[in-house]
Amino acid sequence: HRDLKAENLLLDANGRLKIADFGLSTTRELCLGETQGTWTHMAPEVMKGQCDLSADVFSFGVVLTEVLAGKEGQEIVDETRTDAFGLKREGVTAMLGSELIAVSEGITGLLDLACACCDLTPASRPMAKELHSRLSTLCESADTIDRV
Repeated sequence: HRDLKAENLLLDANGRLKIADFGLSTTRELCLGETQGTWTHMAPEVMKGQCDLSADVFSFGVVLTEVLAGKEGQEIVDETRTDAFGLKREGVTAMLGSELIAVSEGITGLLDLACACCDLTPASRPMAKELHSRLSTLCESADTIDRV
């Protein structure tokens, strides 16, 4: 996709997520030399002109951070990004408050997932199948808590 951000994620009438705006998307080949996209959601390697599929996983991690913070990427970049433009867990924790994180397993799980997605090493980021599995587990945990 190469420009994954909250503004490009839509919900249909049944609450299903739809990805929009494929203007920057390409085929699976590496996108060398191009730095198009939204800088606040861009993986560090994309800023250097190199990317593969894991760059979208990085962007998804930034979207998770936006969800947790309740703010747009531009508003949280200074607090949540490292000098190397990775995700600074301490910054997100400070924004949310350590008390909230301590009492909510779901928030901790989403924060852990966001950090994994924003790993500075592209090969260390979770693949889409793992993302789906981890999000499904978090949703099931939330459903269980709601029923109690």
